[in-house]
Amino acid sequence: MIVDESFYEGEERIGYYIRPIMKRMWAVMMEVLSVVSDICERHDIRWFADSGTLLGAVRHNGFIPWDDDVDIAMLRADYDRFIRIAPYELPAGWKLFNGSQDSSPNSLITRVINTDTVCVEKEFLMHNHGCPYIMGVDIFVLDKVSENPEEDELYRALLTMLYDVFRKIDNNMTIKDCTCEIRQEVEEIQQALVVELNPDGQLKKQIAVLADQLSAIFNDSESKTLAQNPWYINRPEVRIPASCYDDTIIMPFETMMVRVPSGYDTVLRTWFGDDYMTPKHTGVHTSLEKSENLLRQYYEQRGMEFPKEFE
Repeated sequence: MIVDESFYEGEERIGYYIRPIMKRMWAVMMEVLSVVSDICERHDIRWFADSGTLLGAVRHNGFIPWDDDVDIAMLRADYDRFIRIAPYELPAGWKLFNGSQDSSPNSLITRVINTDTVCVEKEFLMHNHGCPYIMGVDIFVLDKVSENPEEDELYRALLTMLYDVFRKIDNNMTIKDCTCEIRQEVEEIQQALVVELNPDGQLKKQIAVLADQLSAIFNDSESKTLAQNPWYINRPEVRIPASCYDDTIIMPFETMMVRVPSGYDTVLRTWFGDDYMTPKHTGVHTSLEKSENLLRQYYEQRGMEFPKEFE
């Protein structure tokens, strides 16, 4: 994706100054999104701008000025096809991380990223808009949820149990490596879901697979309501009519176009409230700060000055 050099310049938008390095991060994220979109186009897979990216498209025709990530959503059938196909079609060096497939899952959120390490090599920077950081797109799944309150409460309780155990354990742990407390939680999960986990297998991977399977449990039901995990377990009010995703609208987003659900107004009101068109500065995400601190350490350890182009 070719970006005009002027795009990388720092600028102020609605009272917030966007640093040049943030603009370069945006450019990489748009590059990743463009590749994801091309894969989806070739395989008739639908996707939609989601969360802050959807809000940015509708309200700013681009990024929310203080935002530093890209979120998209897919209906379950499209998502399942995408994660099967994408690893074979992503550019060399790019990766798809998916908790239920990775041998060492660090997150239950699926991401497509341009690299798995911070890199300051000249060739890498040349192909990544001068950005040394790991950048990508987060992909969330839109699954049906039960319209029966009792079923829904149990569904969220079980998912909460799975997410809690996932957060507490390391990648190399088996059930036998866990504390008595965690082993008890795992036993409760097995009883509740009527499953038997491999005591010698990697527990975190098994929990990720269960969470993904449980999230999709109502997709064959007559429900007309969608939600996305992991957010739904803590925000059960974020339930979206499935009809909002019946069609797609194309909207401008910085230097490219993105797909948004035809019912975007209902989606945004559900996520952000009726006044979603009024900007509220909620603070920058932490990914830039974390990446920048790591890079500063790299230069400090080598007794080198931090390059001005990364400021």
